[in-house]
Amino acid sequence: MRKILAAAVAALFVTPAAAQQYTITDLDSPVPAGENWGTIPGENTGTVSIQGATSNDGDGALMLTGDRTRVQTGVQYGGGTPTGATLDQVSVLTFEWMVANGGPNGNASPALRLLVQDGDQRSELIWEAAYNDANGAGAGFYDLNTWYESNPEARFWRFVAGQGPTFDPASPGSYVFNTIAGWGASSFYTDAAFVSGVSVGNGSGSGANFVGYADNVAASGSFGSRSFNFAAVAAVPEPGTWAMMLLGFGVIGGAMRRQRRAAHLLQMA
Repeated sequence: MRKILAAAVAALFVTPAAAQQYTITDLDSPVPAGENWGTIPGENTGTVSIQGATSNDGDGALMLTGDRTRVQTGVQYGGGTPTGATLDQVSVLTFEWMVANGGPNGNASPALRLLVQDGDQRSELIWEAAYNDANGAGAGFYDLNTWYESNPEARFWRFVAGQGPTFDPASPGSYVFNTIAGWGASSFYTDAAFVSGVSVGNGSGSGANFVGYADNVAASGSFGSRSFNFAAVAAVPEPGTWAMMLLGFGVIGGAMRRQRRAAHLLQMA
């Protein structure tokens, strides 16, 4: 599994190729640089797991609880050495999401982040439901216990490490929003800006009671397209459990043989 996932991350951001899908069945803690999906040290006060009880595609999903929880593939930031595709090679980033408890304000959601390194500048392009009304204007952000898929033309805002959000100079206090393709073509980044990873986690101010789900993270662009499906795996019985099961099967088999023998003797009598 680990070798497959390591190759998947490399392919996600580097090699132009046909569409490929990868299934993620476990999370590392802490996340290893450049491979797999895993939690980020210092970024989790809630819990995250892959579970099968609630999913959109029937095989499982990420479950995110609490005020701050994040998992990612790739590296948190890439330093000065490019580790993936340039930002302008990624045109779309989407995922599926659902909220069971929206937190104290009732509008928190899972967040989808594209991690970008541009020279010494580290930044994140962030999708949240609060800025992308799932139900249409005036209808509210979302309905609880309902799966949604983020729009390929969704709006992402930008957070720069050491600076904070990027604000619109024409509208003080308002974020600058853009699509992934729009950010890649904007003057906010140089041609050398590259993608170091993708992250999924709780949105801002989720609160201790927040419960959300995420699945099927997908990216596409001139590098190709890749998607990651989170799937729960049925538990494998422990050796002791196997022994008890085999013993139980033996007892049942013996009882069935005795019943058949008794029936045969009655027929002969």
